[in-house]
Amino acid sequence: MDMPLPFKVALSGGPYAFVSYAHGDAVRVYPLLAQLHREGYELWYDEGIEPTEAWAESIPRRIDGSNLFIVFGSTVAYSRRGVRMEVDWAFKHGAEILVMQLDDEIALGLDFLSGDEQKILMPLRAREDVFVELRDALARHGITPTPGRTTAPADLPPAARPRTGMPRRQRPRPHQSVTDTFADRVPESEALRTSVEHQLARLRGAVEIADGVFPNVLVFYGQGGRGKTGMSKRMEQWVTGRLPETCEWGGWPHPGVVPVRWDFHDSEGVFPVRDLLLSLRRSLTSVGHRWLALDLALAAYFEAVRGSDGDLGLSGVVADDMLLSLQTVAGQLGMGIPSTLSATSVRRVVNEIDVAGRSLPMFEEYDGLGELFDAIGHIPQGSQAPDVVADLLYLLTQEIFYLPASRRPALVVFVDPFEKIERHGNHALEATIASFVAQLPYALFVVTGRNRLSWADARRTELGHAGAASWPGLAEGATEDPRQHLLGKLSDEDVRRIYDQSRSGAGWDLPDDVVSELVARADGLPLHIDAVLALLHNLERAVPARTYTVADLGGELPQVVVQLLEVLSPEEADAFRAACVLPSFDLDLVTAVAGVSGGAAERAIRYALVEENDEGSIYPFRVHDEIRRLVQLDRKSVGYWSDNDWREAAERGMAEAVRRVEDGHEQGSDAAQIEGTALALRLGYEWDIYTPGLAKIVNDGPSIAALARLVPSPGPEAATDIAALLAFVHACALPFSDAPDALVAIRPAHPEIGAHVDLFTVYRLRSLSRFDEAHRLMTATVERYPDFAAKHHHQYAVTLRSSRRFHEALAYEAEHRPDILDRFRTVIDRLHGLTPGNEADLAYVARQSSRRFRLELMVTNLRDRARVEGVERDEVVELLQRAVDTGHRTAHLDCLTVLGYLALKRDDEFGALLGRVRTLMASYGSTGPAVAHLLALRGLYTQDPDDARRAFDAVAKKKRGSAWIPTEMWLEEIGSPLPPVDTQWLIAPDQVRANWRAVADGIIARAPE
Repeated sequence: MDMPLPFKVALSGGPYAFVSYAHGDAVRVYPLLAQLHREGYELWYDEGIEPTEAWAESIPRRIDGSNLFIVFGSTVAYSRRGVRMEVDWAFKHGAEILVMQLDDEIALGLDFLSGDEQKILMPLRAREDVFVELRDALARHGITPTPGRTTAPADLPPAARPRTGMPRRQRPRPHQSVTDTFADRVPESEALRTSVEHQLARLRGAVEIADGVFPNVLVFYGQGGRGKTGMSKRMEQWVTGRLPETCEWGGWPHPGVVPVRWDFHDSEGVFPVRDLLLSLRRSLTSVGHRWLALDLALAAYFEAVRGSDGDLGLSGVVADDMLLSLQTVAGQLGMGIPSTLSATSVRRVVNEIDVAGRSLPMFEEYDGLGELFDAIGHIPQGSQAPDVVADLLYLLTQEIFYLPASRRPALVVFVDPFEKIERHGNHALEATIASFVAQLPYALFVVTGRNRLSWADARRTELGHAGAASWPGLAEGATEDPRQHLLGKLSDEDVRRIYDQSRSGAGWDLPDDVVSELVARADGLPLHIDAVLALLHNLERAVPARTYTVADLGGELPQVVVQLLEVLSPEEADAFRAACVLPSFDLDLVTAVAGVSGGAAERAIRYALVEENDEGSIYPFRVHDEIRRLVQLDRKSVGYWSDNDWREAAERGMAEAVRRVEDGHEQGSDAAQIEGTALALRLGYEWDIYTPGLAKIVNDGPSIAALARLVPSPGPEAATDIAALLAFVHACALPFSDAPDALVAIRPAHPEIGAHVDLFTVYRLRSLSRFDEAHRLMTATVERYPDFAAKHHHQYAVTLRSSRRFHEALAYEAEHRPDILDRFRTVIDRLHGLTPGNEADLAYVARQSSRRFRLELMVTNLRDRARVEGVERDEVVELLQRAVDTGHRTAHLDCLTVLGYLALKRDDEFGALLGRVRTLMASYGSTGPAVAHLLALRGLYTQDPDDARRAFDAVAKKKRGSAWIPTEMWLEEIGSPLPPVDTQWLIAPDQVRANWRAVADGIIARAPE
């Protein structure tokens, strides 16, 4: 990032420090130098040596004349030749050297400067702490502020900018009727050109952006095979000037257009909100503007919805830009400057913003930014929160508005293919896209799909805006672009030109009369042309230099596809068929499904009608939907697959997906397990296949919430086994308060799925203290699924234990599960404040096949040890990261609670952790005791009546399960008792209270100051 120099060097002749740094680290270095300069310290740094002043004459002289050589050490710095030369000179000539370590680890090459007296660590430290050490080091070397040199801060907040004329946030409006009729379309390229001109007028302020009116959607629609995707991509090339000016569309007349592609080919009912944002942000890197507010909100959003491996999924220029923005914000907050873009660094900055009361100028300047951060902080685990994304996009609109009109980027968002959004009748996804369009009035959306958009229909009640007044270009009868266009077929001249160019380039012996017949057969459909060209390539591969006849090249599209399958080798044809099992795939999947060699699969991908997916797709290849349909319907080619063959192929794909899950389990890769499970579910949904054990794979996986983002949500009419399992996955990802009703609505016929549905319903009911309902359902479940009786009997006992019916729980467990009675009794003992050992717990954890349940047990063990003997912070942080990465909400909350134990005596840290606990609980509807638990413990430590009152007020006024017992006992100890709850105590309540008081005393004694 180009940053202005912090000050002009002007030494007075007194003691000074020489500063060595890499310009790539300027965003981390300049704020410190500027602060020291304002305080009056003498510093010399390379602000750009004059061309006549050679390095060998200037730099060594300045190093030798300094009292202290300061090098800002980083991987970037030591990769720069100039920094290495300066360090080498200083070291060899005996300079006093101070290393300001920017990265978590000292850069290779500076490790010889790693003595404690020579180094100040900067990562993850408050800025003022760094300054204290730095000032001390300067003073030790005789460098003190020069009188009269102190200057006023130069980075005062900018003056508030006027908001007059900014597009308003869009809200739903009354619907209006449509009476217009459809008219003929104009040529596609002219429609795009005219639409961009209209959008540029809005962007530059020549045309007012009216409230609630969205004339920024251009639609091309038509049946499959008309080349909509190809045209969309060619238009993208055109607006960026990558098509030659000699093409039939001519040169693009409006430089500076910023294209964005929202590709839904691989969505299949999954709405990739995060990928859409990433594509948008990637395109904005070309604008040359620092999107500070947008980047901060995007970083917070990506952290909130990141995948199962904990990675933010950012790389390249996007990651660099967002890191610079995050570093800039950290500098404004006066905190330690993050050196990497990670979930941890984003959380640190966001938490610091909250601690600072959101005092950054941007929170005053951008409408709704504070509310947006609140909403991001409350995104439920497993959700992509498209409603929050709509507000995030409005933040981009505000940033664009603040740019000078001439510098505003002309965004053109190509949305293709739109019919994937409409799949399974999911109108909610279509409404989400409409809301995105509404919040980005400075962007033109070019939509391609099979169907007209009906947003101008006032009866579309699920839309935030509907009717012709809101979408004038989408109404029937609209005559001005942007509007809707029925995508016609190619002209005969265009088709002939394609065939002429292809035969000339490939050297085919294709007579003119054959070309004429091919033109007639194509009927202007690009997909037919693609199929014929693929057939020609394969015929030439089989018998080079032959003369082609009309009979060689098929007739209608189905016949061409059959001939293509027959000219491929048997293995290649099977590989092509395997490629048609799923809309998207990789090479290994094709090999496994077809049962062929990898070489045959590679050749099929190369020579058959296989397309590459856009960057960001999970799988690299796809087949056009119409081609998939025709290949699946084929019953004429040699070696065709019957209905049973197709089903067996899908089952082989399912087996491959399960193998990938098992491999991921062995490798310890949560991401690989989740992706493999998602593949199995998508295959099952595509082919209506349920493999026994699939529900267990879902249950045993690292995260059901993370899985929900990768699989389609079935419509309410879907009643198959696989649809029930998908509904189960999505219900488990809901906030706890919503989950029971969603789970109860699932009525699976398969007992394996039904058993999991019932159990998770009980889990959610118990978490909400709805114990009577949980008991009734558990009783029915035990009878309904006898094959799972052992597990269900245990969960019945757990339900009794959760509702404080300890005597009944022990008796039931002794009767039905005597094999695990000792461990069950241990849990009850701990609820009474007793502290048995953990050895049996750890052995039980090691035996679990479910990584999700294993993590839950590990965190429970961590919590119990924290209460009895203490734990190290690093262990807590490691398990916390795993819980966050996999979306395990209960484990996440328990880890934060343990961190609260460790922060008990540190006011700011404890307050920040309490805020994180509140936010997490709100994000998934938890009604547990975590907040009251920590506040009650804090009250015991401080003996402050205000802390006792806060703890009491934090208690939810509802029935309390056994998890509340320690909190109740601590509240009673600080004089704020709660109304008693019926409990089957195993020992006297006074003894229980004494036990928990002893536990609290131990936690307080071990908490660091």
